[in-house]
Amino acid sequence: MVLSLVYLALLKSEGLNGGRVSRERSLRSQLYRDARIMGNVQAAAKGPGAYAKRYVRRKSYAKTNAATRAILRSLGLSR
Repeated sequence: MVLSLVYLALLKSEGLNGGRVSRERSLRSQLYRDARIMGNVQAAAKGPGAYAKRYVRRKSYAKTNAATRAILRSLGLSR
């Protein structure tokens, strides 16, 4: 299972997306994305419980960051 996740991650990172041309990404963006994928692979290797915890944690961070961004945007302090 871990190997299939790594293979899918490689396909995704190589831009093999059905013949569409993907945008050029910055090196920083690629490094952060690869680190995120590797974290997902490592969590999957530890088992479904570890992956579920990571999934929930990332979703909760996304929601709180979105709420903070909305507040800052309403105050004119964010883009």
